[in-house]
Parts: sequence; C-alpha cells; structure tokens
Amino acid sequence: MSEIEPQEYELKNGEKFTVRTALVQSLIGWTKENPAIEKVTLEVFATNEVAIGLYKKSGFLEEGRRLRHVKIADEKYVDVILMSRIVKD
Repeated sequence: MSEIEPQEYELKNGEKFTVRTALVQSLIGWTKENPAIEKVTLEVFATNEVAIGLYKKSGFLEEGRRLRHVKIADEKYVDVILMSRIVKD
C-alpha cells in the first residue's frame, strides 16, 4: 500500500496543517470538553510510521504491542501498537 501525500493547508496567520492533524486535534479538543473522558486510546499498525508520528506529536504514548496481530497477506502479519493520551489528570 502506498502512502498518499497529505494536502497541506495554511491558516491566515501562516500556520500550516494537514487534515489528519486537524482531525486528531479536534478529537483531543472534544475530549477535553467532555468531563467523563479521561483517556483516549487507539490502535495503529506498526508499519504506519506517518500515523505513529502524528499520534506521538499529539501527545500519545505507546502502551504496548500485539505481535503479529493482523494477517495482511499469506504468511504476512503486522504488529499493532496500542497508544493512549491522558486528557485529564
């Protein structure tokens, strides 16, 4: 699977962002406004370096791995990384 180059946008103040960054930041903002949510968790393929970088940049930490968790082709498996971000302390 090839990586699609993300479209980059620029705000009036010159700040640049991608849609994927905006979506993650929107999720984090929404969770902060909801008192019942204290932690956000997600799973990502270990081969998806772009997403892992985005999540780390957004404050998510790796909590663990599920080794060879998903079969993607004959005799080919991929690890899944478990990540989380504490919203409220």
